[in-house]
Amino acid sequence: MSILEDYKDSLEIEGYSNNYYYDLKSFMEYLEDYTLELKDVTYQNLLPYMKELKETRAAETVNKTISAIRHFYKFLINISKVDKKVLDEICKLKYLPVHRTKKDYIDVKQIEDMIYLAEYDIVNIHPIQLKAIIWFMFYTGIRKEEVLSIKREDFNFVKQTAIIKNPKASGRVKEPRTVTYPKKVTILLKDYFSLTDEGKNAFNMGRSKFERLFRELKYFVSNDKFAPHHLRHSFARHCHERGVDIKTIQKLLGHSNISTTEIYVDPDIETCINIYHEKILAEETYKVHNRREKKKKYCSFCGTKLTKGKCKKCN
Repeated sequence: MSILEDYKDSLEIEGYSNNYYYDLKSFMEYLEDYTLELKDVTYQNLLPYMKELKETRAAETVNKTISAIRHFYKFLINISKVDKKVLDEICKLKYLPVHRTKKDYIDVKQIEDMIYLAEYDIVNIHPIQLKAIIWFMFYTGIRKEEVLSIKREDFNFVKQTAIIKNPKASGRVKEPRTVTYPKKVTILLKDYFSLTDEGKNAFNMGRSKFERLFRELKYFVSNDKFAPHHLRHSFARHCHERGVDIKTIQKLLGHSNISTTEIYVDPDIETCINIYHEKILAEETYKVHNRREKKKKYCSFCGTKLTKGKCKKCN
């Protein structure tokens, strides 16, 4: 078995993304082309490779490749294949700046990219714990305080639901609400809960650790700011864009006033344009197509009705 296959197995065992393995392809080809050994890699002899990447790939792709190479060399150190000084050379490669937006939400693809980059560089959290927290928050829209107070007894994996208790809200006791989540989140939760016993809450996250996590995560997402509430906004928009009615979203978010929910799902101009193209222009295109189809029912030369697309009179 090759060292790359060993690496792929270790990714699966440790709960990391297999994309690390696939993102190494161009790097390994570069080493082969330049007859470089893994142990001989330096910052200087990687510069031509990085130059080519920057010229041919998007900044996000370049950053993923750098992250994959770093993670691979950490694995090589753990199995005593290279010295730590080689990883020090690798770490001189800097992430590229990514174009940042001012949106207060992110989509599924951005979250996948964020986790991919963060699961190696954020060392004080297990990758499965990171995935479980982020995806649970995204698919339920729960608040920071609710994450920090939820217990494992509040989860029902059979029904794929969780009871969210909020003892204090606006100076009064608020009724618990039920949230649901997809199967992939259930799998992540089960995997994480099996790793460690429950501490102060289901995710064993204190307030300071939780806030530090989000401060670090903002460097891996193309947003000016990133906080727990962004995932709540993202959940609302994710539901709304997939046709979930606003009353249902209000119930899931635990809003007492629907006007608050309307703020969460207020579409930006990009979304409006996309919906316009999808709904209005598609409908107009369909009408034009139908008119053309109707015209094709009759021969354009003699006006006789076509049979199986042919005119018996003219043919």
